[in-house]
Amino acid sequence: MAPEQHPSVLTQLTSRLVSPSAAQLVAAVTELVDEGTISPGTPMPTVRQLASALQVSPTTVHRAWTELRSEHVLRTDGRRGTFATTVPSAAAEQFRSGLPELAQWRRGSSDTSITLDLSTGAPDERLLPEIDVAALIGSRVRHWASYDGPVIVEPLESAVRALWGAAFTPQRITVVDGSLDAMDRLISATVRPGHRVALENPTYPPIRHLLSLAGARIVPIGVDDRGPIPAELRNALRRDISTLIIQPRAQNPVGCSLDEARLDELAAVLAGTDTTIIEHDSAGDIASAPLLSLHSRYPERVVRVHGFSKSHGPDLRLAVIGGPAPILDAVTARRDLGPAWTSRLLQRVLAALLVDPEARHVVDHARSVYHERAQAFRRRLLLRGVHTLGDDGYNIWIPTPHAMDTVVGAAARGISIAPG
Repeated sequence: MAPEQHPSVLTQLTSRLVSPSAAQLVAAVTELVDEGTISPGTPMPTVRQLASALQVSPTTVHRAWTELRSEHVLRTDGRRGTFATTVPSAAAEQFRSGLPELAQWRRGSSDTSITLDLSTGAPDERLLPEIDVAALIGSRVRHWASYDGPVIVEPLESAVRALWGAAFTPQRITVVDGSLDAMDRLISATVRPGHRVALENPTYPPIRHLLSLAGARIVPIGVDDRGPIPAELRNALRRDISTLIIQPRAQNPVGCSLDEARLDELAAVLAGTDTTIIEHDSAGDIASAPLLSLHSRYPERVVRVHGFSKSHGPDLRLAVIGGPAPILDAVTARRDLGPAWTSRLLQRVLAALLVDPEARHVVDHARSVYHERAQAFRRRLLLRGVHTLGDDGYNIWIPTPHAMDTVVGAAARGISIAPG
C-alpha cells in the first residue's frame, strides 16, 4: 500500500504552475526539492493524481517524472510509489533539522560552532592582486559619462584576445557582469522550453537552476578525471541535444580539466551534429591546465565564457564572452534593452591588470598556491583511503554514496562543506 502523500506537495506544485508543461513541472519540482520545501523521502503524488490536479494529460506528468528520475531528483520504489530523493533513514531527521543551519553557514553565518568553512569555494583574498585604480587607469578616461561608448573597451578586448591566443579566435567578443551573468544571458539566447541540454554531472548547481528556469530538459553527462566522458556524450546526442555545456578546465565541483586526447575524442563524437557548445571557463586564470577549446574544430558553434572573479577579484564582477556573431549579436541586442554595458571604468581596471607585470605575477603565484594546497589535501585524504576526482582549481570533489550523512557529520565536528 502506497504511503499517504505529503499534504503540501500538490498545493505547492499547483500554486507554482500557471500553464503547466512537462518542462515547467521538472523545474518546479527541482526547485522545491533543492530549497527543502519538499524534503528528502517525501512521497510524491501519483501520475494520475497530479494530472487531475493540474488538469493536464497523464503523459505530460509521466514525461516530467521520467526526466526527474534521470536527474536523481525523484526515485521510484516499485508499488510503494515515487519519492523525492532520500538520504539514509538514520540521518534523515538530522538532515531535516540541520538544513536551515547548513544554509546559514553557506551564506556566511557567524555561527561559532563552525570553526572551518570549506563550503563557499571563494578565492583567498590574500592571493588577489592589489588594485591601485588611479595608477592603473590614469586620470584621462573617455566614455565614462557617456551612453554612446563601446560595449567593450579596446584595451580589454586586446588583452583578452592576447590571453586566448590561437586557441580561441572568436568573431565577436563582449563583456558582462561575471560568469553567471554570462551563462544566464547565453542560456536565454540559445535555449528554448523543451530543448534538451547536455550538462556535466556533477556540475555547478546554479547552471542547472538556470536551465530549469528556461524550461530545458537536462541530459546529464558523467565526468572523470579528464572531463566529460565521450561514451556518455555519444548516448546523449541520440536524444537531439540542442546545447552542450562543459567546463573545460578546473571543473566546478570535480576539478577535472580537458587534455588534448579527450578534446579530440569529444570533437569526434560531436561531428555531424549542429549542437551549440558553451565552454564555461569560470576558473579562468587560476586554472593550472592550458586553455583548450573545441573552437579549433567547430568555430561556428562554440561560445566561451572566461571569468575573472576568481583570479582578479569578485568585486570586479567581470566575465568576457567570445563566440560566433549570431549568438553574440543576440546576447548584445537583448542586453541593449537593459543595462546595455558593463562599467567601462571596471573594464579598464581589468585591462590594466591583465597587462601589468606585477599583477600577472600575483595571479601566477595564486595559481601555484591553489594547486599546491589542493594536491596536499588530496594526498592526505588518499592516505586515509579517501579517493577524489580531478586535480585542478581549488574545489575538491569527494564521491560518497551518502552525501548528507557526510555534510551533517562534518558540521557536528565544526566543519562546513557543501553537498553535491
